[in-house]
Amino acid sequence: MSHDDNVLQLQQRIKRLQEELAQVREKEKYYRDIAALTGRKRLRETRELSLLISQHKATQQELARHREELEKLVAERTEKLALANAQLSQNIEEQRKTHEQLQFRLKLDQVILDISSEFINLPIEKTDEGITRALGKIAQLA
Repeated sequence: MSHDDNVLQLQQRIKRLQEELAQVREKEKYYRDIAALTGRKRLRETRELSLLISQHKATQQELARHREELEKLVAERTEKLALANAQLSQNIEEQRKTHEQLQFRLKLDQVILDISSEFINLPIEKTDEGITRALGKIAQLA
């Protein structure tokens, strides 16, 4: 089961517990009102009220446990996302460097091609000039 499924289940459980807590509070209020208004059945109502209070406390504790678990899952997920983000950033930087290297290589290949083409058709007496131009083109790459 994935973290997202766990989180969703915990959220649903928390919502259900909150609804149960609201019901218990309503019952608790009802029994408190009854106990205050009538002296009859006081002992039974007091026992029921005590039971409801115990249920209320147990529900609050369970709700607190689920909140803590949800916070833990959120923290774990956040940590994993931060790690994935760092890895993606590193991959992007590596790809950027590789792209720059390839761009440079393409420029170098083009300069070599241009120089080679020029020297193929260059008369011997213009070799020195060709070398000077070739060195100039190579220097422009740096």
